[in-house]
Amino acid sequence: NFNSERGFKVRRLHEYYWRYLAARWGYSRGVNSWELLNEGDPGNPFHRDQTNHLAEYVNAYDHNHMGTTSFWYSFPASFWGSTTYPAIHYADVHAYISSGWLDSDPTILDDSALYHILYSQDTRQSLLATGQNKPIVRGEAGIDASLTQQSENPALANDTNGVWLHNYIWAMLHPGGLYELYWWSDNVRNRPGPDGNTANGLFEIFAPYNDFMANVPINAGGYVDIAVAQSGNNRVVGQKNNNGNGSTLAHLWIQDTRHAWKTPTSGNLSGTITVNGMKPNTTFAVEWWDFNTKGELRKRNENLTSNSSGSLTLNISASTYNGSAIVDTAVKIGTYGTIPTQPPTNTLPPSVTPTPAPGDADG
Repeated sequence: NFNSERGFKVRRLHEYYWRYLAARWGYSRGVNSWELLNEGDPGNPFHRDQTNHLAEYVNAYDHNHMGTTSFWYSFPASFWGSTTYPAIHYADVHAYISSGWLDSDPTILDDSALYHILYSQDTRQSLLATGQNKPIVRGEAGIDASLTQQSENPALANDTNGVWLHNYIWAMLHPGGLYELYWWSDNVRNRPGPDGNTANGLFEIFAPYNDFMANVPINAGGYVDIAVAQSGNNRVVGQKNNNGNGSTLAHLWIQDTRHAWKTPTSGNLSGTITVNGMKPNTTFAVEWWDFNTKGELRKRNENLTSNSSGSLTLNISASTYNGSAIVDTAVKIGTYGTIPTQPPTNTLPPSVTPTPAPGDADG
């Protein structure tokens, strides 16, 4: 009787436990959120109520974290967007390639960017259709060997540069905003990656994405789909801030779809793309983060001017870098704040010592 009901003994014991978690770990930055359980019944009304109950306790006793749950299948938007359960902080979805519902396009098996984009788009549209909105995390994801067998594709081990992970991560610029947690760890931990070092696995692939997004003010709101359709081999995902008078900031990722983990030496970005809806007759700083077939990064900058209609044309034809073709690039348009290079220093005078709050473990 794990789910139980409010007022019953089992639920009361859960309340004691949640309160303990808040008291013991509420301070910790090492905790992202509290998940009620792993892959519960999506149709159980008591499961749904208990999730909201957990989130209520988190709000009352632990102001640093969030509360949610997960289901064994599907994305019940009617639950995640329900006003009956308003305390739940974010939605969660588990969808491997084999266990998901968006497998009608078999190329999803070989296209890790498409795997993200399809679910980012579908879950966001489903949630918005309820009239509500909140963050969405894919708590379990994985690139399977087939559409029916839930085991990681062994061929990924042959992708020593981590092309699959690179494309999977940068596809997260998609406006659906799906935040990914990949399940299987062996390839991430043990492949050499662009730096050729197996000691740190593929972890260096995460760093450029983190650095790129560090000063993008997504949390300010107002961002909309950059709405650049795929043209030929050039796939584009991204967003622009729309303040009603034309956007002043935009960020996007442009990928040659021929460069995939099964074809790691293919592709070469070429042509132009046009970003519409920018502020007219304005000169923008444009920052390019070019990646070659090996995943090596080259940064460059230029200034470009939008026309009277607010259209800004980007020439994506790029030369090689370290002898390898440029196959994808991330672009920031506009003026961004400086990315901090070190933690802020204590600005209090030497004679002033802050007094820790009683019981506050980190002061």
